[in-house]
Amino acid sequence: MSKKNKYYLLTSTANKIWRDNDLKEQQQMYVNFVKEYKDLFFRQVITNHSKIPAYILAEIAENALLMSWEMFTNAGIEKKITIKSAEYSGYLFIIFKRTYFKLLTKEIRHSESADEFAQSENNDFVTLIEPEVGSPFSIIVQRILDSMSPVDKQLMIWRYVDELTIDDITERKSISRNSIIKELSRAKKKFTDLYNELNNR
Repeated sequence: MSKKNKYYLLTSTANKIWRDNDLKEQQQMYVNFVKEYKDLFFRQVITNHSKIPAYILAEIAENALLMSWEMFTNAGIEKKITIKSAEYSGYLFIIFKRTYFKLLTKEIRHSESADEFAQSENNDFVTLIEPEVGSPFSIIVQRILDSMSPVDKQLMIWRYVDELTIDDITERKSISRNSIIKELSRAKKKFTDLYNELNNR
């Protein structure tokens, strides 16, 4: 490690940069920190997971590092932390580790919700809503879709007609993946209830 890199990893340097509120030096401190500790931090927390692909785990770690650095810097500027060790890396790792596992837990919950939703999408339901040859929809399906809210109708068409994935819909709507799953589940139940009601008349 060069003397310059070492300088930007010292707690005394961090305190000086925070005290001066020097944005350029804060950026340099982050660059040097990433160069020296990013790989080590990631190796400490990233392990193989049965439900989460490796590239997602890497993205979670990247997000956790950025979030941790922001929390660490803001707390330093506001004088809310006291670091006794010569280097601040140990203190920062605690923040990073906590943040990473918090984000990972959230991603696992999303994955489990997606699995549960996928298991509920049986072939009978998909066949029910798919368009008939030469017509956008069967009369009963069109009537049900028209009676639903515009949001629910669009979700049903995206998922079961256009065959978009949950991730595709999430990107289009710009809301959380878990929210999309909940909205789709609600729309699907509403559609099924209306279909059964019309058929039993």
